[in-house]
Amino acid sequence: MTIIGLLTENIDPVKCGFPIVQDFFKHLENDIFNGKLLAGIWRYWKNIQDNLDASRVNGLYGSREFLKWLEKTSINELRDIQNRSNQETQMLKIQSMLPLNLQKVAFKTYLKWKYHKGKVIEVNL
Repeated sequence: MTIIGLLTENIDPVKCGFPIVQDFFKHLENDIFNGKLLAGIWRYWKNIQDNLDASRVNGLYGSREFLKWLEKTSINELRDIQNRSNQETQMLKIQSMLPLNLQKVAFKTYLKWKYHKGKVIEVNL
């Protein structure tokens, strides 16, 4: 997040000792979206959003698009996506451990759960 803070102030992170590799912001966005960095940045997210004006950032190293995304993206929505993804993974693991005759029932339940976006639902078997 230090790199993001520097960029929002139009300070070159490379001049401060932070290397920027090719597609850095694409990878960073994907990592955040997939929950890999979410736990470490949530406490800084709102502060950065409150102080960020992506339109005035000079866009060093292709950062403007990432900063626009960061400016408008809700961390709560990202947490919800992460939670659904974790729940889905756990459900599929549990299903694979069931006897074959129960896997069909579990899969039907899983599809209904997924269709309702992880909300608690009643499943008629």
